[in-house]
Amino acid sequence: MVQRAENDVFIKPVVDKGMSNLFVKTGDRSERVYNFDLSIVSAAEAVRVMNVVTATEKANAGLDASEERKGSAIREAARAEADEILRKAKADADKILADAQEQARGRDRDAESSAQKGVERKFIDALMLGLRESKVNNARIMIKKVAIILDPHVLTFSEKSYLRYTIQNTGNSDFRFAGLGLEDGAGTPVNVEITQNKPENKVRSGESITGIIAFDSKIASGRGKVTLFVKGTDQSEVARLALMQ
Repeated sequence: MVQRAENDVFIKPVVDKGMSNLFVKTGDRSERVYNFDLSIVSAAEAVRVMNVVTATEKANAGLDASEERKGSAIREAARAEADEILRKAKADADKILADAQEQARGRDRDAESSAQKGVERKFIDALMLGLRESKVNNARIMIKKVAIILDPHVLTFSEKSYLRYTIQNTGNSDFRFAGLGLEDGAGTPVNVEITQNKPENKVRSGESITGIIAFDSKIASGRGKVTLFVKGTDQSEVARLALMQ
């Protein structure tokens, strides 16, 4: 009994014993003919599959396998080379970054050392020129429960004069202000540089802030009237204190 499924042909015996020749022709024009001897065997030997491969197909299969192995080896070598290139590139990048960071740290150290030397040089120059003091006439003023306290002397180094102030809040609410300034005897604002230990102009209840007012030394040595004023958050003046007169 012969059964066919697509390109497969199945042959089953219809008697217990027998022998037959089988011819299989393949190809559009019966280009290939295969001759089989069929035998009736036991069930244990019956389940067998035979694949027929010509010499040319076998050679092509071997060539394809060889080409596949060669291509696989080439791809593996390419991947290994690419991995090595990436590894070296990463190592080079890490080294460049490390060198750049070390150079930056070196520049920072040099800049810090140079700045420190510059400060020391200015301090020495100021000492060589002499440290001068000007007395502050009024060193304290109260705004409700907020005290503005000034050092009793204005210190002058070279071309700058420095006055330290402290604002203490003994009240129950926060004290906010827009800033501090100086005026000369004619009521003209004086250019000042203010350095404060807190960035915000806000003194909470029970706290205090300290700052330094730096201004032209000619103002302090001119023996004219110098006034300190404090502006509120609405830019209105909330306090005024005559320092020198």
